[in-house]
Amino acid sequence: MTYPSLLLAALLTVAVGLLHSWLGERLLIGPLLAAPSADGPLQRRFLRRVLRNAWHITSFAWAGMGLALASLAFAPLDMQGRRVAMIIGAVFVGHGLFVFAMSRGRHVGWPFFLAIGGLALWAAM
Repeated sequence: MTYPSLLLAALLTVAVGLLHSWLGERLLIGPLLAAPSADGPLQRRFLRRVLRNAWHITSFAWAGMGLALASLAFAPLDMQGRRVAMIIGAVFVGHGLFVFAMSRGRHVGWPFFLAIGGLALWAAM
């Protein structure tokens, strides 16, 4: 049995992760770390590396959740599979609501997070 909604959620999750890394590095992290700062914490090499790695590890985690959703998409959903889909769905709905609230709707990611979460929750029902 195949769950198209889980497969679509998986593809969106991996795509969002890739875009997050690429656009974030290009438009936010790269320029932020390239900007000169007097004596701020970003002057320390270790903290600069932590900031960059934390940004990209988020994308890596999303890719992992996308792969988990893809694996669920191609098997019958038992109780445990439904639970995993519900957890991932709830996490992404939470992402979407948080990003929407914090950016006042200006961040482009919140509709994608809500779509991923909704698709995963729909498949789990």
